[in-house]
Parts: sequence; C-alpha cells; structure tokens
Amino acid sequence: MVDLSLIDTSLKVSQFIIEGREWNVARLTVLIDSVHLQLILATPIPANSISDSVCWGFSGNGQFSTKTANWVAHGLDLINPSVWEYNWI
Repeated sequence: MVDLSLIDTSLKVSQFIIEGREWNVARLTVLIDSVHLQLILATPIPANSISDSVCWGFSGNGQFSTKTANWVAHGLDLINPSVWEYNWI
C-alpha cells in the first residue's frame, strides 16, 4: 500500500518535461516504478502546451464517483457496462 501522505500533490506533468518536449527520465525514475515509468514514456507529449488538470479517467465527465471506482476495483468494463450498471443508478 502506498503512503499517500508521501505524495507531493503540487507536482505537475509539465515539471517532468524537458527542453525538446521529451520526458525527464532521470527525474521520473526517482519517483516512479519501472512498470509505470514505461507507461509514461509510451505516452506522447502534446505538441502544444496544455494546462494540467485533475480528472478521473474512468468517467465520461472526469469526475470521481464511487460507482466508477467500484467498477474499476472489480475489473468491470466501463466502456460497455452490463446489467450491473442499473444497480448503481
């Protein structure tokens, strides 16, 4: 379990991008395990600057909900919800 009190919530994605629009691998390596580092490095950096924002990627509107958190926790398909969706409405 990760100790959430150790996470610096003031960090922004832009702080991990260096000149030439590349990931700062050295800085990421200090904070991220190798599995997640590979996922980050596989994520292209947009050509234009975009403001950072906080959003929940498992909902259509970006807002966190216990409904989508439960789906994720149980490995349910969020794109094609089954009959279980109706139990949460």
